[in-house]
Amino acid sequence: MSSSGTRPLVVVYDPITSIRWDYDHERAELDARDVRFELADTPERQRELLPQADVVIVSQRLPDDALATMTNCCGIQCYSVGMDGVNADLAAEMGITISNVPGYCTEEVSDHGIALLMALQRVIVPFATAAAAGSWAIHDRDDFYTIRRICDTTLGVIGVGRIGSRTAEKARGLGMTTIGYDPYADQASLPDVELLELDEVLRRADAVILCA
Repeated sequence: MSSSGTRPLVVVYDPITSIRWDYDHERAELDARDVRFELADTPERQRELLPQADVVIVSQRLPDDALATMTNCCGIQCYSVGMDGVNADLAAEMGITISNVPGYCTEEVSDHGIALLMALQRVIVPFATAAAAGSWAIHDRDDFYTIRRICDTTLGVIGVGRIGSRTAEKARGLGMTTIGYDPYADQASLPDVELLELDEVLRRADAVILCA
């Protein structure tokens, strides 16, 4: 129960509208736990709902004047890894805990990095464009001779953190050798990625993925 003795209220301050996202899953999950779920999708709804909210979800940025109205709130959930869209000092003064989604899009970003790498190594986009125009004579193209066998190449990962280490793991699944540069990483925690100085990574790598 909330501090007011009613069903707890979770409010999305800035609902995602740039993609098809209906929040049906979130609503169903919370409703099953007897928690109200509302979208503050207009300024009027924000003014109405924020003072009542027990938890507020933020996708981008929560202005200080909006945060100041959240007198019933105990937690702010950032729909992201970063939490810099919320004034941490003001939230602390109000006794509000800020949390994030630390694994947000790790798989999606690393998948996409590998997909782009494969597209480059196998010259997918130029060949597909030529094929769409009716040209199949790829052996006459100079870029046909730039194709490399993936398993014989070395991938350099710049920034071997959450996403970078997962990208390296997927590259090893393709038979690549993985090396990396990250001044904050510990070699003991990355036994399959040889950590080197940046210049050495750039010298040895056949391809480089930036995950910094």
